[in-house]
Amino acid sequence: MQKKGITLLLAMLISSTATLLGLGVFMIIYGELGISSSSKASQIAFYAADTGIECSLYADLILDSFSTSTPAANINCNGTPVSLNFVADGIGGGTFKFNFTVTTGKACATITATKMNNGRTIIDSFGENVPDCTTSSARVIQRGLEVSY
Repeated sequence: MQKKGITLLLAMLISSTATLLGLGVFMIIYGELGISSSSKASQIAFYAADTGIECSLYADLILDSFSTSTPAANINCNGTPVSLNFVADGIGGGTFKFNFTVTTGKACATITATKMNNGRTIIDSFGENVPDCTTSSARVIQRGLEVSY
C-alpha cells in the first residue's frame, strides 16, 4: 500500500480551509467598517439638521427675523452670518430659505421656513455630511427634521 503524497494533500486541504476562513472574516470586517462610516456620516448630517432647526427657532421666536411684514436681510447661525432669501406668497405669508456651514466644516444645513397667513410656521431643515450643500455625490448623506407651531 502506497501512502506517498497523503501529507501533501492533507496540508493543502488544511491551508485551503484556513485561507477561506480568513477571507470570510476579512469580508465581515470590511462590511462592518462600511456600515460604521455610514453611521458616522449619518450622525453628522442629523446634527447639522438639528443645528439648522435650533438656529431657525432662535431667529424666529427670539429675534423675530421671519416677519413677513418686515423680513430680515440676514441672521447669524452658529457664528456664521447668513443671508435670508424671502419669497412672499401674496396672501400674507412667505417662505424664507437659507443654508450655512456648521462650524466644524464637516457639514451644512439647508433650511426652509414657511410662514402662513394664519400664523402657523413650518421649518424644514436638511443636514448633509459635506461642507457645502451644493456637492452632489453618491456618498452624501442627508437627514431632515421638521418643526411646526
